[in-house]
Amino acid sequence: MSRASIALRRVLVGVPISDPKIPVYSNVTGFRHTTSQQLTELFCNQLQMSVRWQSLIENMVSEHGPGLQFQEVGPSRQISAMIQQIDRAHRGRTAATDPGSRAPAGNK
Repeated sequence: MSRASIALRRVLVGVPISDPKIPVYSNVTGFRHTTSQQLTELFCNQLQMSVRWQSLIENMVSEHGPGLQFQEVGPSRQISAMIQQIDRAHRGRTAATDPGSRAPAGNK
């Protein structure tokens, strides 16, 4: 385990983390996780493991169906573009919003 992971684990021991009320997918595993204990472990592992972005998006679409909509918050549309590359069925169903502006950046 890396120094950063060990340091983060020490900090998280004192932080109350509740079980999630909404689906939380890990970019470490690509799967949904439902307990605070799982999430705490994944937060630490995330610092030293590869990102499983494609698996994460594929699993979200598989579990929630083709009607799933993604909302990207921020000035860029990079995440929306990656989602559309992974799952072409989501072309036109991703939206990017720049919180610094008053209007959505629009669908891509």
